[in-house]
Amino acid sequence: MLSIAKMGKGSALYYANLAQEQREFDCTKLGEPPGRWWGRGAKILGLPDHINRQDFLLLFDGFSVEDESLVRNAGDEKRVPGWDLVFAPPASIGKVLWGMAPPDIRLVIEECHEQAIQTSLSYLEEQTYVRRGQGGTELQRAGLVVAMYEHGTNRNQELFLHRHCLVLNVGVCLEGNHSGALHSKALYQNKMGAGALYRSELASQLQERLGLSLERVQSWFELQGFSRESGEYQELMNFLSSRRQEIEAHEPQTAREAQVIAYETRAEKEELPPRSELFAQWQEIGQRYGFGAEEVRKLVKVSLEHTREQEREKRQSLVQRWQEWRTIREAASRVLRSESHFTRRELVRFLAEASQTRRINAERVFELTKKYLGSRQVMSLGVIDGEERFTTKRLWKLERQLLTQVKALDRDKSRFRVPTHRIAALAKQHSLTPSQQQALQAVSLPGRIKAVAGISGTGKSYALSAVRQAFEESRYQVIGVTSSKRGAERLKEQTGIGKQSIVSQALFGKKQQALTLNRLFWELDRAQESKRKYGSRSIFTSPLSRKTVVIADNAQDISAVQMKRLVKEVGRADAKLILCGNLKQSAAYEHGGAFRAISRLVKPAVLTQVKRQEYQQEQKIVQQLDRGKALMALRTLEERGHLSISGSKEEAIKSLVATWSKQGAKRPREHLLLCEVQQESKIINRFAQAQRREQGYLSGAGVKIGEQRIYKGDRIHLTQTSSTYGITKATFGEVRHLDRMSKVAVVRLDSGKRKVINLRDYKGMELGYCVTGTQAREVETRYAYVLSRGIYGRQGAGVQLSRAKVGTHLHTYQLEREEEVIVELARQMSRDKQRDFAHMVQDQTQELERDR
Repeated sequence: MLSIAKMGKGSALYYANLAQEQREFDCTKLGEPPGRWWGRGAKILGLPDHINRQDFLLLFDGFSVEDESLVRNAGDEKRVPGWDLVFAPPASIGKVLWGMAPPDIRLVIEECHEQAIQTSLSYLEEQTYVRRGQGGTELQRAGLVVAMYEHGTNRNQELFLHRHCLVLNVGVCLEGNHSGALHSKALYQNKMGAGALYRSELASQLQERLGLSLERVQSWFELQGFSRESGEYQELMNFLSSRRQEIEAHEPQTAREAQVIAYETRAEKEELPPRSELFAQWQEIGQRYGFGAEEVRKLVKVSLEHTREQEREKRQSLVQRWQEWRTIREAASRVLRSESHFTRRELVRFLAEASQTRRINAERVFELTKKYLGSRQVMSLGVIDGEERFTTKRLWKLERQLLTQVKALDRDKSRFRVPTHRIAALAKQHSLTPSQQQALQAVSLPGRIKAVAGISGTGKSYALSAVRQAFEESRYQVIGVTSSKRGAERLKEQTGIGKQSIVSQALFGKKQQALTLNRLFWELDRAQESKRKYGSRSIFTSPLSRKTVVIADNAQDISAVQMKRLVKEVGRADAKLILCGNLKQSAAYEHGGAFRAISRLVKPAVLTQVKRQEYQQEQKIVQQLDRGKALMALRTLEERGHLSISGSKEEAIKSLVATWSKQGAKRPREHLLLCEVQQESKIINRFAQAQRREQGYLSGAGVKIGEQRIYKGDRIHLTQTSSTYGITKATFGEVRHLDRMSKVAVVRLDSGKRKVINLRDYKGMELGYCVTGTQAREVETRYAYVLSRGIYGRQGAGVQLSRAKVGTHLHTYQLEREEEVIVELARQMSRDKQRDFAHMVQDQTQELERDR
């Protein structure tokens, strides 16, 4: 594992005081092993291998050992002295195996740990630059100055092998006698790749030198059969992880939060006994749990004299080549799972993660990276922000085919006209805003493909209702499609698509006209297969025809693959396609960006006037976020008294629920709590439920479902689709009756329907007072209470702060010692996380080349 944290001015003494003074580590004496210098920068400065305390303190402040300034702001109190990179093996290795192993095996584990760290730091050093020139705009390659301190315990004096690699904020240029402050962005950008390389190299070394059986666990690995959740040694793993449990009790949602909690909750590290005494204590604990030196030796399946030449021969085997092919295949799939393009560092990260437990070391990961990038299936898109971007030819071809099909549709302007007088009448009938009226006029013009775009709350669905009526009255069949079943139901409710008129039924018969894309494709496939088998006798007809208008709502959620199929089928049927969505909202999870790419070819009608929010100030906040002016939006909230800043997450949650409970406890349907991650929503839901119980709105003993207990009167969120009970995923409701014995609940959905649900069978019922921003994308409420740190950028903030019609209350909290929390939150909320097609990236790189 690898974590990174910015160091403070006073942290230097912590590392220096714990380490022994002599050159060689003596396990019979107090303290941790002495520190060592590492890096090209350290060599250029002439630093010895062993860290001298005085030298370390000087370099920590930005001075050379001769007391000369190495950076412009050396000695400045506000200067960032460096970054603490902590390398730690997985718990089953760095705690259990290392602590219980006999000395010879322990030494091999430490050597494997050392090799993995060296590999990871070398990779980071290849990406190291210092800022030079006026304003620090020029970047120059540099070597790192790293102070390495090995520690064997955590704050609770439990065994925990880890190394602090203090990357000092002093880079020494490789060309010329210069030094300067590091360009820290590269350090953070490559952190995930460096951590994956550390784990990859460590796993390979452990398998090669000890023959250990390892297994993948998400993005890391563990000894086979060792887990904190289950297994023979579960109790031992948990006993040795009390510090981790202390941190997890605060339920951090990001790596940064976990680091902050670790610093805030840490105790002063007491004087350490000699490590030899600690090992004796730890091994006694291991014996108590049935895992001692003998059990360790049984896990080692390779003789310690096993030669590396033998291992190299194994790597050339057919089985190993197959493992490498699997590694490349897995990494290639993951690196393009959500994006249409990638960088070398992203590929290195995913290859390193995929290589764990497959006996592929970091050196081979780099070889596989070069091999894949040089293969015929990968193409370069050019350089953006100093990084070359790549895509696969298969994905490039898919994008090109989609855009070609869109151009072909856009050229046909012969049909699908709506009379002008009908447009004017509908605009008046629906009281459309000027931008909605322009959108209605634009999509009603002759043409086979049209687009409507607008941010959340601009009335896209309301405008589509008028569009639907315009085409139906012009004797066209209107079909609505979305990527989700809940979206299809919402489209039907808000636009009337699927509620067939008498004229429509007479012309086309009763049809399901609001459906998911997958359902539409299934019906098309069924009709085509039936026609192929039975010809004119086929009873199944295609849902698309020359008289069909297809409205695709939430088009930003449609992946490139689905969009290509949709455009192709519309073109084949001579139908018309209207795409409607939010160009500034997060795109589809898989190969997103199709709607944005199409909007460059088909100019969309843009809805600009915010309609959802009833008050001008609330509309102003949404518009400011849309324009990227998050700080102004936050200041507006602050002026209205709707922004609360707490000192910690726990305080922020309490403040959030207290504000909500004043009105929300009585009317939870109108008062929605929002947060950023699932774990937060579970905590907030429990607090909100407790408030409602205290105020007497809930009754009965309740029924336990998973980790939660549901009572009569609870607001619930249904997270699974069930045809048995007629439930669609992402539906909200209220428990009106609950039988504790049979576990049968009667739920009144927000749509007004009542459902009888057997909770022994249906497992998708959760408390629904609080949901994440992702779950609330299609939700409207009167009041919203938001807990946010802006981790999902501009798109996430746009969703959270645009759900409420009347008022939004934002609660946030302070991490570390942020001088201006609002400024930091605004910076996070201004980050753009849009996904673009590879073609758009290539156009951007070519434009940059022309500008040069």
